[in-house]
This record gives sequence, structure tokens and C-alpha cells, in this order.
Amino acid sequence: MNEVEWITDLDIPIFGLTGTFPLNLDADLSRRFSVINRNNMTISRQAPIVVRSPTERPSISYQVRYLTPGQSTHEGQVQIIHQYLQSLSLGEKMIIFAGTKRNVDNFAESTGLPCYYSERLDKQKQINRFLTAQEPAIITTTALASGVNLPNVRVH
Repeated sequence: MNEVEWITDLDIPIFGLTGTFPLNLDADLSRRFSVINRNNMTISRQAPIVVRSPTERPSISYQVRYLTPGQSTHEGQVQIIHQYLQSLSLGEKMIIFAGTKRNVDNFAESTGLPCYYSERLDKQKQINRFLTAQEPAIITTTALASGVNLPNVRVH
């Protein structure tokens, strides 16, 4: 949250929207965004209003999974990827999002799946592997998150 704290110095209405804001940070959000710091003066303003609502989209879910003793986080994540791959119906495809290019490369290496991110030199080859039914899934950063509309694709 430190990355956006500078915004509290502005005397303007603030509207934030996220699908991932943790519950345990609500109090911190309220504390940071209910004051304006100007010329060493603290000016109070209305505390932020936080609205939480469940999604109406059945394809979106949230799960907590625990690692088996001795299992690395990467091994556990690869195991989950394989479980999801086994659950796909014939012809169904899946996009798996990873937070960093390094994670994308590591998951692709561990699973043998194609991968995509904007700086990847063979990205068109990787996309073609996915689209031509050679592979049931692709691992990517958010580079494939906007403007992609593929039938029979699950997003994970």
C-alpha cells in the first residue's frame, strides 16, 4: 500500500477498485486514507467506504490449498496445475496466470506447457502451440489478460 500513499496528499475524492484486497488490511486502508497531510498539518476526512460483494460469475473461485510436509511451494503449484489439466474436458483449454516472467518460465519448464509474456522472443510459436490444440493450457503473465476471448478456455 506504500506505493499509493502519495495519493493521500491530494485533496480529491479517491475511488479504488480491486478484486484482491485482503480483509486484514481494511484498518490500514482506513487509517492511511482518512487523513490529508498538508504543510505538516493533518486534516481529517471521511474514512474510506469499503464494499465487498461476492462474484456472480460461476467460473471464478478461490481456494486455499495446503502443501504436504516437505513439499516446496513450486512443487505444490505444479501438482495443482496437473490436477487442473486432468479435470479438463476434451477440447477444453486453460490459461494459467503467474505473477512474474520468472514464474512463467519455471512453471513452463516443470510442466512442458507453452508460455507467453510480452518480452518472450518465441511468443508467437508458444501461442500457436496453445491455439492449434497441441497443448491444453498456456502459462502467462497478465499479458494475455486483456482482449483474449477464446471458447472453451478456463482461466486459473
